[in-house]
Amino acid sequence: MTGGMFDRLSGKVDNPDESGEKFSIADTLELPDDERALIGAVIRAGSMSLAELAAELKADEQEVAKMVGSLSMRGMLLLTEGSVSPSPMKKTARIKPGGLFDTLGDF
Repeated sequence: MTGGMFDRLSGKVDNPDESGEKFSIADTLELPDDERALIGAVIRAGSMSLAELAAELKADEQEVAKMVGSLSMRGMLLLTEGSVSPSPMKKTARIKPGGLFDTLGDF
């Protein structure tokens, strides 16, 4: 896959001064199952502690902390004062297709 999450992350590393794009929910599809489940739990809850997250996932708190650290370094999660929350995501813009559809609108 080209133009995916890892290409954007590579661009961020190469150009750290540029403000990179936010990730989209579609980027989570490229993640391993355990990281995708973690992000899903955080998005559903809005915000939770590491202990709550580990209990929700029925996983070891140290393993969850490692995944949260990794995902926060990639800009997918925010970790502030022991609370894990989803990072802001980019929204898909809806645009008119143009061409034939614009012409039909003139009738």
